[in-house]
Amino acid sequence: CNEGQSLIVKNKIKKLEDLRESKKVGLKNLGSQYALITNLKPEFNQSDGYFIVKLPLIIEEEWNEK
Repeated sequence: CNEGQSLIVKNKIKKLEDLRESKKVGLKNLGSQYALITNLKPEFNQSDGYFIVKLPLIIEEEWNEK
């Protein structure tokens, strides 16, 4: 999957007052949802104070090609 075939979301990381440890359930769920329908995998990164999510677009030909 190249850059033109992904949705990229970039958010500035903010320190929260509530310092509870994240269990990253949302990220695991997103990865699991992708795994149900395709071999493509979302990417999650932190860089230069930003949290970056790269979601591969699922093209009809790739649907259920697991």
